[in-house]
Amino acid sequence: MKNILVTGFEPFGGQGVNASWEAVKRLPEEIGGFQVVRCRLPVVFGKAAEKALEEIHRIQAALVFLVGEAGGREWVTPELLARNVRVDLADNEGYVPREGEVIVKDGPDVIRPGMNVEKILGQMKGLPAAASENAGRYVCNDLFYLTLYSLQNTDVMVDFVHVPYTEGQNLRRIRRADGQEETEKTDVPILPAEQTAAVLKRFIELAAEEYMEQTAASGSDDPQAAAAGERL
Repeated sequence: MKNILVTGFEPFGGQGVNASWEAVKRLPEEIGGFQVVRCRLPVVFGKAAEKALEEIHRIQAALVFLVGEAGGREWVTPELLARNVRVDLADNEGYVPREGEVIVKDGPDVIRPGMNVEKILGQMKGLPAAASENAGRYVCNDLFYLTLYSLQNTDVMVDFVHVPYTEGQNLRRIRRADGQEETEKTDVPILPAEQTAAVLKRFIELAAEEYMEQTAASGSDDPQAAAAGERL
């Protein structure tokens, strides 16, 4: 049985949870005939990708799904590209990149995943999922870009998936006139973790099916080559 790696992030920005990990840890042990391996990553530039790549090589992953949260989004949003740029915002170790700092010197401005994201999403009508071309410039995009860059010329298929906030992340603490604190709901959209996990599972399931179809069509273990031929 081949392995799928699915990663999520630790909390950051003062949050007690990270919606990505809440969804990832609810996934089943097996999807589409593949063994699911989970890995929680640090919200740290460079180190998130380093840990993900170590795990990819350790388990010899055939498919990789990098998952992160995107507060403000209503749907699960697989990403169509990663950009070679970092934002000047501190990570969980306090590192602040220079504004416009590139991730890989002389690396391409944009890298696109080999996975046919739009085709997969076309089979997910009725579910809260849509493609995105904005993976941000924080650690999510950093992880996505470095993973794609490092796995160029391999047969490992990768995508990044942003998920909305989960339960509790739409609350904020306020101080009343009497000095006491209480919480109130905001209008930030959320998607319950169980529902997010179900959408994520379906996306992974369909990607696994396409992987198997492309592998069979190519007559080899290189589904990206088959996909390239299909596009031509």
